Amino acid sequence: MKEKIKILIANSHEIYRNALEMALSKTPNVEVCFTTSDIKNINTFDNIDILLSDINSPVNSSIENLKNITEKYPGIKIIALSMSQGNEYLKDSLNNIGIKNLLQQSADREELNNAINAVYNGNNYISRNLI
Repeated sequence: MKEKIKILIANSHEIYRNALEMALSKTPNVEVCFTTSDIKNINTFDNIDILLSDINSPVNSSIENLKNITEKYPGIKIIALSMSQGNEYLKDSLNNIGIKNLLQQSADREELNNAINAVYNGNNYISRNLI
């Protein structure tokens, strides 16, 4: 059996976290290991393949928090979740800290799965609405 992609979901909105977890539970090659409203509550990212993190959350995922994670855990892949469309400043800020994956929060399950698989396999992913 193929190893599952281990996911951590960080989003300040409980309903959105739960909806993401439910959507991903229907994906056979994905395992949601943790969900959190605040990534500062996570002590280690050692067993996580991909962090799905809300970039618009003041609590959670400031650019500085994500930068610290990428420096401490260079093997983790991050998909930033955004409610904004076409924000060049956001894309440039993420790119400056090595995050090249941006998914619009309104993405459907198919696009979410495509993004996770692309990033896990070493490719970059940006939602078509955010290009």
